[in-house]
Amino acid sequence: MNTIQQQLPADWPIDTVAYFAVDYDGGSDANLGFSLVSMAAAGAAPMKTLQQLFNVFPKMGNGRIAVIAIKPRAAGATYRNKANTADDDLDLRGVLGYRRLIVARQETAREISSPTLPQTRWYLAPSKRRWVQTGMEVSR
Repeated sequence: MNTIQQQLPADWPIDTVAYFAVDYDGGSDANLGFSLVSMAAAGAAPMKTLQQLFNVFPKMGNGRIAVIAIKPRAAGATYRNKANTADDDLDLRGVLGYRRLIVARQETAREISSPTLPQTRWYLAPSKRRWVQTGMEVSR
């Protein structure tokens, strides 16, 4: 499911953080769900599906920083694909070249539109080639 956007490398300014927001119950795949200004701006109009995020998120990070905020569904429901025919997940295989990639769980709609991030964060540490949790040292 490759798209033109995904094939292009991340090209926002090198010292700017790109924010992506996903909220299955409160979002829409017609929304941009993206901002170079703040998480609040991205969270004000989040994407609905992880499939849409996959479609627009650049696989080649080109030394950039990105934050993906995902709001959990009520009562532990799973994210569904665009057609609502199967469960969906966030598959980041093949994503590389980001200076830092943060995936954050947002508990409430207020948090997803908050300019700050919650405590539950995971970083993709390229030098370690694995995910590490907040509070653990991340090598550069």
